[in-house]
Amino acid sequence: MEKGAFPVKNGEKGHGPAQPVRMIALDLDGTVLDSEKRITPRTRAALEKAIEAGVAVLPATGRLRNGLPQEFLDIPGVRYAVTANGAAVLDLAEGRRIWSGCLSQRDALRLYGMCRGWDVLFDVYAGDAIFTEAARFARLAEFAPPAMLDYFRKTRTPVDDLAVFLPTLETPIEKVTALFTNPDERRAAFAALADGGRYLVTSSIPRNVEVNAAGVDKGVGLLALADFLGVPHGAVMACGDSSNDAAMLRAAGFSVAMGNASDEIKALADFVTDTNDADGVAKAVERWVLGAPQV
Repeated sequence: MEKGAFPVKNGEKGHGPAQPVRMIALDLDGTVLDSEKRITPRTRAALEKAIEAGVAVLPATGRLRNGLPQEFLDIPGVRYAVTANGAAVLDLAEGRRIWSGCLSQRDALRLYGMCRGWDVLFDVYAGDAIFTEAARFARLAEFAPPAMLDYFRKTRTPVDDLAVFLPTLETPIEKVTALFTNPDERRAAFAALADGGRYLVTSSIPRNVEVNAAGVDKGVGLLALADFLGVPHGAVMACGDSSNDAAMLRAAGFSVAMGNASDEIKALADFVTDTNDADGVAKAVERWVLGAPQV
């Protein structure tokens, strides 16, 4: 059965996973986190029950390790994470990388140079830090979604000039992102920054563009972790809502789109659940992993 062959209307009966789910990968913003950037009690309870049943539950996000919500990490049994859109697969308990796929300093400098003509907040994700230029960071409220201002303030490290700073950076560069004030410039950036397939360009929140190395995405990272843990690809379930989740949903044995997902994501998913503000992740886990009746 091809992706997209299942119903895309909430509440309709769809076909479940072909085999019992042993791993659940969850996007954060717009998926497991509600509009207040919290995990609802029902969603947390469903994830705890899945873990108790022996299922590996993990965040699969565009964020770095330092941006993972503590309330997700506090769920007993959460040990692994796919971060930076798949550029890093982490064992959180041991503090080590299982797999990584990074940009070079030369790539980051090249992408930065391509963005200099636009009004953007350009961020470089490297190790446990996100570096950005102080002059644009002072205008953060113009670039970032209001609900994420506090997250951006906590996770960014301002520097004077990225062109000077990047050649001195010694930690691996997982990805770069750009937040736009001008929608036309953002649309132009999708094609320009892809550079004919040299880089992978996606988006996860309004106004942003995210750039990874070609061939590096959440799907690649997720399957690398599945192989490491000995989980068959068909036993992997993934939930997401944005274009940077597309590869993960295609890679997973069973894919779930949120009710608030883009039409692109809904079209390729095996099942569409409720929205992130209406316990969509909980309802999907209860139905397809825990076998609970729908409420």
